[in-house]
Amino acid sequence: MKATKPKYTLDNVEDRHKENPDTFHIPTRGERELLKVGDFVKMIFLGSDRGERMWVVITKGLADGKYKGELRNHPFVLEGRLKWGDEMEFGPENIASFNLPEEA
Repeated sequence: MKATKPKYTLDNVEDRHKENPDTFHIPTRGERELLKVGDFVKMIFLGSDRGERMWVVITKGLADGKYKGELRNHPFVLEGRLKWGDEMEFGPENIASFNLPEEA
């Protein structure tokens, strides 16, 4: 039986930042741990040979410090592997940037 390749993996942006601190900037760990439902986060989704930065809206904070969210992009590079609305779990180590909703 042939093993199925994962559709994607989420990049660990903390590792990427450590490798390139002068050119790959990320928010502080504390900022990434204080996000809440409704906040948008940008993450790097990796396929077998290429990656794509996409937005995810946080739908739930989990007890272990992780988040649950839904994809809010139409993938181009990873088309067929992901689609708008796909749910996923992720942690602060996967969040490259964020955008908070505007207060009314």
